[in-house]
Amino acid sequence: MLLTNDDGYAAEGIQELFSTLSESYIAHIIAPEKEQSGKSHSFTYREGVAYTTTDAGYIVQGTPADCVKIGLATLLDEPPDLVISGINHGSNLGIAGFYSGTVGAAREGVFWRIPAIAISAPSKGAASMKSLAKRAHQLIMTLDAQGLLRPRSRHLYNINFPSAKTDQNQWKFCRQSLAYYNDSYETKDHMGVPLHFVTGKMVEIEEDISYDIRANACGYTTVTPLTIDATCMDTINATATINLHNSFDKETT
Repeated sequence: MLLTNDDGYAAEGIQELFSTLSESYIAHIIAPEKEQSGKSHSFTYREGVAYTTTDAGYIVQGTPADCVKIGLATLLDEPPDLVISGINHGSNLGIAGFYSGTVGAAREGVFWRIPAIAISAPSKGAASMKSLAKRAHQLIMTLDAQGLLRPRSRHLYNINFPSAKTDQNQWKFCRQSLAYYNDSYETKDHMGVPLHFVTGKMVEIEEDISYDIRANACGYTTVTPLTIDATCMDTINATATINLHNSFDKETT
C-alpha cells in the first residue's frame, strides 16, 4: 500500500493513518516534504525531483502527484495493491476535488491502473485523527471485502468524513455535487506590493442527499466514485449521426 497526502509527510492525518493501516497492511509513506494543498494534479516536468529515505518510506520534494509517480516508477520494488491519499485536513467535496492535491494523488494511482482512495475530514469540528484513521481502516476493509477495489478500474473513491457532531458510523455512496464558489479577491499590501487573496462562498445547487455536499452536511461519511474518463457521453450519443468531415467538405466547396 502506498500512502501519500498534500499536507506533507509530518501531517497528523497521514501519520495516524499509517499507524492504523500498518496493523493489517504493508504500508509505505511517500509524501511531500511540505504542504501542497490546491496543487490538483500538477507534477514536476522540466525539473528534477529529490527525495530522502525514512523508516516509514520517503519524503519527496514535489507535489502529491509527483509522490505517486516516483513511488510507482522508482521507489517501490513492486506495484502496491492500493494507493491511499489522506487523511486530508480539510474537506474535498464536490468540485473542490478538481483543485485538491489529495484527490489528484489518488487519481494518479488510477492512471497506473491501481485502485485508489482519497480521504478527507473537515478542517474544523472533525473528530480526532486517531479515531478517523480507525474509521478509514474499517471503510477500506469494507470496500475491499465487497470487491470494490479492483485493479485496472477507471475510478477512484473520494471519501469525506462529516463533522464530529454527527454519527460517523453512517456512510453513503453519493454523486459529486456541482455546487460552485462565487470567487472574489481580497487585496492586501505586502511591503508595498499588492497581493490578491481568493475568497468566496459555496453556492449549493442540489437539495437532496444523493449528492456528497448535502449528504455530508446531514452527517454522512460520503463515498463518491470519480471516473478518470472525462468524455461527455451525452454529447457523443447525441452527435452519433453527425459526420463532421462531410460538413467541412461542404463549407470549402
